[in-house]
Amino acid sequence: MEIKEQSLMIPIGIVLAVVVAAVGLYMFLPGASRDGGGANALPQGIVLYYGDTCPHCKNVDAYVAAHAIHDKVEFVEKEVYRDRANAAEMSAVTKQCDVGSGVPLLWDGQSCMMGDKDIIAFFAQKAGTPVPEE
Repeated sequence: MEIKEQSLMIPIGIVLAVVVAAVGLYMFLPGASRDGGGANALPQGIVLYYGDTCPHCKNVDAYVAAHAIHDKVEFVEKEVYRDRANAAEMSAVTKQCDVGSGVPLLWDGQSCMMGDKDIIAFFAQKAGTPVPEE
């Protein structure tokens, strides 16, 4: 009887070790999602993706600053050239929208806008500010 108990204890120990290792990896791996939304969950709200050296992004930034858009429209800005997590998030957004992966890109929670002119027009409409003439 003692031999059967020992032979049963070995597989239980192995299973327990595998479960503990899997939970540990899940908890400590970078980028693991713990909100149930998955690693590729789309962001909520308005997100402006930009590149820190992108000239069209600088046009949007200048408009946002000149018209105090941050005071009128709630949105977050995410730099994608140097931040891999932001770039991966933007990639998931562009796949959802079925658009290319250029910046500036605006996600409004449901759809995408690309290019400085469309994004500035979006902010102008949301904030009630003038659209610059071309």
